[in-house]
Amino acid sequence: MLKGAVIEYDEAAYAVEDEPLLTARANAVDLGGTVPVPPSAGGALRFLATAVAARAVVEIGTGCGSSGIWLLRGMRPGGVLTSVDTEPEYLRLARKSFAEAGFAANQARLILGRALDVLPRLSDGAYDLVFCDADQAAYPEYLSAGLRLLRPGGIIVFNDVLPPGSGPATDGVRELAGLVGGDERLVPLLLPIAGGMLAAIKRLKGLIRTARVPPVQRGRRASTSASQTVRPHTAFSASPSAVASSGVSSTTSRPPPSSGTRITMPRPSLVTSSGPSPVRGFIAAMLHPLPPTHTS
Repeated sequence: MLKGAVIEYDEAAYAVEDEPLLTARANAVDLGGTVPVPPSAGGALRFLATAVAARAVVEIGTGCGSSGIWLLRGMRPGGVLTSVDTEPEYLRLARKSFAEAGFAANQARLILGRALDVLPRLSDGAYDLVFCDADQAAYPEYLSAGLRLLRPGGIIVFNDVLPPGSGPATDGVRELAGLVGGDERLVPLLLPIAGGMLAAIKRLKGLIRTARVPPVQRGRRASTSASQTVRPHTAFSASPSAVASSGVSSTTSRPPPSSGTRITMPRPSLVTSSGPSPVRGFIAAMLHPLPPTHTS
């Protein structure tokens, strides 16, 4: 039971591991080398897949099939999960787990190989959701590859974005946070679930902000034109092929806060991108907490 000032709920009431999931978890323990997603993370994946009515999902890091089962259960009937892993034994056990969970063989396309070698062969703008649960040091590269695969309105999700200690995994997550927080094409959200999940929606083409006027200096009267955001005049097209071929994108960085403005990050909670790179600030705060203060 999780208790707090605002919420009180029993996680098991919302995300339950049934026999197929328990078997997949046991296989992972016996084989070693892979850690299944906990029920809370699995429930979040199922929710996100349902929210976008996913028909096509890409998973980087198959494991023994736990996360794949959660994703398939959230997808539309007949949806196809494309999952990539470098270990053939993981793929074999995952396929067995999917069958035990009641999914047809053609609902899971399992590919053996390195994700960065496989992803370029997948179709642009053809997927509703991309889930990354592999080498955290490669998360920035997975972001670039995943955004190419996503349709407008699709979601990319990264698992375990709050790694303890320091090292390549931490460096990869920090770079990922900076890229996501500074990309105007994305609407990010940090979910304080398990080891942290970072999700980002790929904006619809017509909603991407292509330019922003710097803030007016203190002491000057703000004019209407100086406070407006410049928006493109191109009409939105929902065609994935049109989006993929248009080349329209924006990585315009957000302006720094005006003088005298202080930005503070809350304790772990749902955080959105309403301010300057809040995901980056939140993760930095989690990785490097402030030292405790001493009172006399």
